Amino acid sequence: MNSRAYLSGLAALTLGVVGCAGSQEGLPDRVLQEDFRELRLEPDSLGGLPISVEGADPRYTGEVVGLNQDNFYEFVEKGNKVVLAYAGWDRNSQKMYPILEKVASENLSVGFGLVDKESNENFWRQEFVKNRAKEGKRIVVFVPSLIFYRDGKEVKLLPGYIDYSKFNSELREHYRKK
Repeated sequence: MNSRAYLSGLAALTLGVVGCAGSQEGLPDRVLQEDFRELRLEPDSLGGLPISVEGADPRYTGEVVGLNQDNFYEFVEKGNKVVLAYAGWDRNSQKMYPILEKVASENLSVGFGLVDKESNENFWRQEFVKNRAKEGKRIVVFVPSLIFYRDGKEVKLLPGYIDYSKFNSELREHYRKK
C-alpha cells in the first residue's frame, strides 16, 4: 500500500467515515480532504508505515534513479551509491533489474541508479569507456555491470549478472559501518 492510500484511509477513519468515495454521512469529499490537511500528520508518526529507518539517508527513497549525462556525476558525488550499467536487450540485465529494485528498497542508506546503454549511447561511450580508459580502470564491456561508488570515487566494478545474495554480500563488504 502506498503512503497516499494509507493516509487517505487514516483520514477517513479519523473522521469516523467508512470509505472515501462520494459523500458519506453527509460529508462531501472536499470536507474529507480539508479535514485530512488539518490532521498535519508527520510521515514518521504513521505507526506501521516503514518511513524512518535507522541509518537511512533522507535523500534516498528506496527507488532506483534513472541516470544520464545530466544527473550522473551529481548522483555519485556524495555518499554510497551503486550504479547498474544496463541494456534493455540483454537477458541478464532484465533479470538483474528486479534484484536491484529489491535491494534498493531494503537499503535506504545507499543510493541506487541505473544507466541504460541504449538511451545514453554517447554518455555511455564517454563515461564507461573513454574516461575509464584514461584513468587506467577497466572499461565497462559487460552488461549488466554493477559499479560501487563512495563519495564520487569508484570502489568496485562487478561485471556480469549477480544474484540477490551476492549483491547483498558485496553491499555489506563495501559499505559496512566502521
